[in-house]
Amino acid sequence: MAVSEAARVLHTSQPGVSKQLRQLEEELDIAIFVRGRHRLLGLTPTGKRVLTLARRVVAATNSIRSVSQANARQKSGDMRITTTHSLARFYLPEIIKKYSVHHRNVRILVQHAPLTQIPAAVSSGAADIGVTSQVESGSRELTFRTCRVTPRVVLTPRDHPLTRFRRLSLKAIAQFPIVITQPGSTNRQAIFRAFEAQKLKPRLVLSVDDGGVVKACVEQGLGVAVLPAYAFDSVRDTGLCALRADHLFDPSTTAIVLRRNHSLPSYADHFVEMLIPKHA
Repeated sequence: MAVSEAARVLHTSQPGVSKQLRQLEEELDIAIFVRGRHRLLGLTPTGKRVLTLARRVVAATNSIRSVSQANARQKSGDMRITTTHSLARFYLPEIIKKYSVHHRNVRILVQHAPLTQIPAAVSSGAADIGVTSQVESGSRELTFRTCRVTPRVVLTPRDHPLTRFRRLSLKAIAQFPIVITQPGSTNRQAIFRAFEAQKLKPRLVLSVDDGGVVKACVEQGLGVAVLPAYAFDSVRDTGLCALRADHLFDPSTTAIVLRRNHSLPSYADHFVEMLIPKHA
């Protein structure tokens, strides 16, 4: 490349480039260029060796820059989570709060979906992580990892007759109207399994699709409810009582849904690690 062309690419003057080349030769104390009258004719044998080494340095510099850029991408970006209304409201906020302290450059997008649609959202790539209460097995595309097992409790208003029982029974609960979640929910299935096993029929008065609405209905005296224990907050839910019922109903299982053979960014891997206890 002629000095004039080099000056154009570098957005500087030709005399300036010539001066820098001479300063380089003086600093290294070697002749890099073969010079003719007012022009460069080529490289000296030593100059050719310098050029080879310089190309290696440029390539290494570019590689380092690529590593830096890749590392930056691993620290920032979007993380899409698909989950149910109840898990998004009662389970994830505390974990997201702790996670965000160390990942301020990650934008978390929480999408609500019915249980049956969560695996499909992860499988299609519409979501990076699924958080669900329905664990499946035998999937070739997805893996389900249990991250939490929570007992269920019976929620009642504070002055409810069930609060006087030392140990609840399904027969006692069946005497009162029950507010329940919508068909298809694992919580609803657990309730029906328990009552059917004892040949009892619950008095269902209201069916809603959100655990928060269930609690509001119970607080208004419309009935009692069975929910995972994580849905009850003793500080906020001052109008409710949570009665132990782990001897009556199967526990609630929370699981993470991920695509098999798919690598997540490191910031998403860290979120998964926070969801799964170290002893799991």
